[in-house]
Amino acid sequence: MNSDVWRSPELSKIYLSGVRSAIPLASQQLETLVRLIAAVDIPIRRVLDLGCGDGVLAASIREKWPEVDLVLVDFSESMIAAARARFGNSARYVLRDFGDPSWTEALRDMGTFDAVVSGFSIHHQPDTVKRRIYSQILAVLQPGGIFLNLEHVSSSSPWGRHVADDCFIDSLWAFHQSSNPEVTRRSVADSFHHRPDKAANILAPVEHQCDWLRKLGFVDVDCYFKHFELALFGGKKPCLFNEPDRHRSLASPEIRQIRMEDVPSFREAVDSVARERRWLATVEGFGIEATIAFVRANLEAGYPQYVALENNSVVGWCDIVPVAPFPGFEHAGRLGIGILPNFRGMGLGRQLIHATLEAARIHGFRRVELEVYASNQTARKLYRRLGFEIEGVKKAVRILDGKSEDMISMAIQLEPRPESEQQPEGGEHCHQATLGS
Repeated sequence: MNSDVWRSPELSKIYLSGVRSAIPLASQQLETLVRLIAAVDIPIRRVLDLGCGDGVLAASIREKWPEVDLVLVDFSESMIAAARARFGNSARYVLRDFGDPSWTEALRDMGTFDAVVSGFSIHHQPDTVKRRIYSQILAVLQPGGIFLNLEHVSSSSPWGRHVADDCFIDSLWAFHQSSNPEVTRRSVADSFHHRPDKAANILAPVEHQCDWLRKLGFVDVDCYFKHFELALFGGKKPCLFNEPDRHRSLASPEIRQIRMEDVPSFREAVDSVARERRWLATVEGFGIEATIAFVRANLEAGYPQYVALENNSVVGWCDIVPVAPFPGFEHAGRLGIGILPNFRGMGLGRQLIHATLEAARIHGFRRVELEVYASNQTARKLYRRLGFEIEGVKKAVRILDGKSEDMISMAIQLEPRPESEQQPEGGEHCHQATLGS
């Protein structure tokens, strides 16, 4: 990958000694970052710094909260060494590449974080990877915690990019003149335009990235500071179990049969969960046309496909469709389910499965099967509590990101529909999910 250039000790030295301190309005950026963290409604005890460099963001946070537990992540050994020189044994260091989907495994025993920050690092990743990283950040945040990304973002026009470059060059020139009055602006500009890390930049508009955060479930999302192509943006993880967030309603998500108007939001939810690369067979969502066809076919056939909605957005789904389109298999269905990270652990999966299984029984399904990765212990326990039984194991069915996974096959037998029961009119029976487990 182009970002591998940052593993070079020489490039790290150039950046730390000749670029980082010349970033325009750097002190105001750090001041804004600390102010935003201080404004959240939870204590700041543990902070994660992704792509930490020498720890400049973490240092500003430590100055405000001297006892904070700092966890610094970077894939560059020289950057980790520079951070260690700054903090010594008063911080924890993780040498991992967050471009690798398994990076969160190194944090598994560290608990959740009250704040996650990143400075000029995530922009080296493709947009699909950025979105996956943001989803993983949401998963490791404490409810009420904040994610702040101080980042290099794209301009909306070549003219804007030209002005941004000129501003940065002027700032670099002023910085280098303080130690070498003979340096010329032309030489600084030439070095800037031909810098070795330029090809590693994969910039995205800040507006798009804020939209990704909102769709993942972050709240209070905003661009809090922007100076040409330098932006500080982020959002908070909602408080689901703590004191009610005064900026967000905690009304229980509505669970009902899907409708065609839910398709765009449903497709985005599937894509978000798929990009976590852990729970679903696919690692990205399906196209809008394929999703429209799938939902329309289910509605026309009367197959149960339920969604959980908050503020008219799909945050979870559960569907049961026939296992095979052949005679003799009409009674057997296959269950699929997914829930956005921010809505897990609140009983939503149980509510969705209850509603969908009942609709499946009324439809005429007598058997419902599912498959779950062996590592997904939480889901396996839930399925067992709901009456699913293990029928077999597929060994090493998936090898992804260097990790082998077994697949557990489970099924439940449904009682036949009593004669007195009537088909739900339009499949529109609604249920309210509770916060219980």
